[in-house]
Amino acid sequence: MATPCNPEMDTFFALCYNPLMDRKEGHLNKYVLLPILAGSCWGLAGVFVRELAKAGLDNPTIVFTRTSVCALLTLVYILVKDRSLLYMRPRDLPYAAAIAVFGSVLLMIAYNIAAIRLSLSLAAILLCTAPAFVLLISAALFHEPITAKKVVCMVIAFIGCAMLSGIFDGGGLQWSAFGLLMGLAAALCNSIYIIMSKAIATKGYHSFTISFWSALFASILLSFFTDWTDLAGYLAAAPAYGSAFLLVQSICTSLLPSIAYIIAMRHVEAGRVAILQSGAEPTAAFLVGLILYTEVPSAAGLAGMVIAVVALMVLAGDRSR
Repeated sequence: MATPCNPEMDTFFALCYNPLMDRKEGHLNKYVLLPILAGSCWGLAGVFVRELAKAGLDNPTIVFTRTSVCALLTLVYILVKDRSLLYMRPRDLPYAAAIAVFGSVLLMIAYNIAAIRLSLSLAAILLCTAPAFVLLISAALFHEPITAKKVVCMVIAFIGCAMLSGIFDGGGLQWSAFGLLMGLAAALCNSIYIIMSKAIATKGYHSFTISFWSALFASILLSFFTDWTDLAGYLAAAPAYGSAFLLVQSICTSLLPSIAYIIAMRHVEAGRVAILQSGAEPTAAFLVGLILYTEVPSAAGLAGMVIAVVALMVLAGDRSR
């Protein structure tokens, strides 16, 4: 049987967010912070990607190391904590498979093509259109209202992300019809990933159960595209460092954000989650580039970060579900 949804069982959730209890309202008002955390963690992915790319690993191999280690970590936790958490009803496995296919494989392929055919800033902006798809699909499937606040915050966050991407800083934009199509396809894949996460998160499974099965399916699919020779060479060059680096990468960019995302989906509307995550991810990447790589922002970039953060604060401050 599936383990019922129980916030007390979510160790990550309890340890990280119990201090944010809203005592006046008498209920936990912390769930809106989880998609911001997830987006921030995914925004850190560039740090690990740059390091692994320098070592000669290609994108499919990098993503495989992320998902496979996540699957292993969740499996170890489940075997130690409660082996019944491994169980997922056969009819629900397609949801986990869809999360893997659309959230890891197809999204990566479509976005990589867009990044080659388009300017990087334009590819990033197209990916940020995912919340619009989510709002529409969520309204149809889950009857989530499309409120004025959601739409306004989505538009403001999108403008902020556009400014962060450097699209307004001058210079010609590289584009092609096929590139634009792939950019929108990446956004659609991201929205389907969000919707599937919402669908399975409401079925009562423990967050680690969902994380394990989705990471396992993604790892199996990506294993066919992984360059095993390069991966073995990377680990053989510095076994201790390489293993530790892949472990930290998986925790920061796969395990932690996926658990946060799943928990958020149980308590927050999918459209709202998508907006919060989409605004937080480029903002975090922007800050990482500034702090670690001294990528000095333009005035438009700084203004865009402020605009995106303000939009997130307004949406996160809404006490409605």
